[in-house]
Amino acid sequence: MRTAIRHTAGLTIATLVLWLLLLFPAWWLAGLEALEGLSYAALLCLIPGWLVIWLSKLMGSSGQQAPMLAMAGSVFRMLFVLLGTIVVQSLRSQLGLREFLVWLIVLYLATLLIETLLILAPATAGASTAGASTAGASTAADTSNQAAGNNEAV
Repeated sequence: MRTAIRHTAGLTIATLVLWLLLLFPAWWLAGLEALEGLSYAALLCLIPGWLVIWLSKLMGSSGQQAPMLAMAGSVFRMLFVLLGTIVVQSLRSQLGLREFLVWLIVLYLATLLIETLLILAPATAGASTAGASTAGASTAADTSNQAAGNNEAV
């Protein structure tokens, strides 16, 4: 539970930082409408990210499930953003490429990367720890066999 809260907070902070970094370029490129489009884009990328992180934590993203959950999360995110884009374009048709879609693409790719890293991080850390402990146990067994005079291959 704490991991899910920490990961959603991390995704939220990262999205907010990206939004702040993109404010000036958006304003410079297309004015006030670009700020509106940037805000819609941030929300369209953040909401499915939250849902995917919570679902991955509820389903347990350990071991070999993590890559599958990341892939399913990417599909869910893509559908959510696609449908949201259709809604935004139908309600605010004046938000075009410079005002909305450019910022959506940038934020989509960045938040997808962050979300995937957050989902896969526990599995990767657990796998490397398990691999290190197995290697350490194997080395200890080889050492004890050699000390006992057993030179057979293990």
